[in-house]
Amino acid sequence: MIEISRQCGYSIPMTMVTPSIVKDFVYTLAAPLLQIDVGRDTRLFSIFNIDTFEIILFVAILCVLLVFLIAGSVMQTKAIRKRLIKRSEDIVKSVSLRLGLSERERDMLRRLESEIRGGKYKKYLLVTDPVFFNTAVHNYLQKDKSHEALIAALRIRLGFTVFSDESTVHSTADLITELPVYIVHGKNHSFHGRITGQEVTGVRIRVEKIQGDILVSGEPLRVFFAKKNGIFYFNSSILSVHGDTILIRHTEDVMKLQRRKYYRKRMKERVKIKHGGEMKSPLSTLLIDLGGDGATLWNPHKRYGENDNVVLFLTLKKMDRLALNATVVRVSHDRKYLHVKFHHIPDADRDRIFNYLFTDHKKAESPV
Repeated sequence: MIEISRQCGYSIPMTMVTPSIVKDFVYTLAAPLLQIDVGRDTRLFSIFNIDTFEIILFVAILCVLLVFLIAGSVMQTKAIRKRLIKRSEDIVKSVSLRLGLSERERDMLRRLESEIRGGKYKKYLLVTDPVFFNTAVHNYLQKDKSHEALIAALRIRLGFTVFSDESTVHSTADLITELPVYIVHGKNHSFHGRITGQEVTGVRIRVEKIQGDILVSGEPLRVFFAKKNGIFYFNSSILSVHGDTILIRHTEDVMKLQRRKYYRKRMKERVKIKHGGEMKSPLSTLLIDLGGDGATLWNPHKRYGENDNVVLFLTLKKMDRLALNATVVRVSHDRKYLHVKFHHIPDADRDRIFNYLFTDHKKAESPV
């Protein structure tokens, strides 16, 4: 005896299984699904002469085909994904071998992979697309900043260093050779310098007018540099000192100086001053400090006082001269010093001042 269906509640011998019985059995099982009343005539759509069993069999075949199509689609999708992953891994492996990436650098790529959408499928973009690389680095550094130097080294290896007047500076690895910089060391020391080259471990800077052993390995620094689209700075530390050249640690944390008008630099440069609207020749004097919003200078003959409207004539470099309208906000040291605030100064002139601040001057230019 073979049990045909426990659901139907009866068993019949195998020799009694005929096409008619199978037909009735399938019809009985499928009737609830198709909402067919078994008690009614077993002929549906008699006008078309279509048997109910044939309808059920047709639906069953469609279901089987649908299952096969879905299964095939799933398998094909998995195969495509597998090929994409392998292609991505092959590209990364090829680039890594060609560039000689270290195991630490490869591990860093694996970490960055988790910060991008598409992960394993788009991993190859980390070594071929600088925009994609920058996005992954930005996301990673939001959570962990302990590998900035390694990321900068990887950026150099991959050739993702870009520096232009309009571009965003993502890393110290982007800084170009001969770029003027201004270095602040502690509270009492500052130096002018120029970028002389990039290494995987850091940035080389030639420091100008350094005296004694002021700069020592391990000490922190803050470095400023100027571009047409603003003033930028970053914090770093000295890796090594060789004569007048220092090697400083790479960082990915390069920031724009938002409050640029408050930045001041101490200097001794010649400048001329006169009252606003005055027809007389301006008087020559010396700057004490200069910034984007004002300056401090010697008061010639103690002539000027608080609230005076004055004009400062500043020569930034040959053929680049500024006439700056200002107001004396206060005097100090027995009227020896004037503290003036610029007003109605265009952003273009302010940027020219900042570029001037980040350039070393061995002597003052000829006065206007």
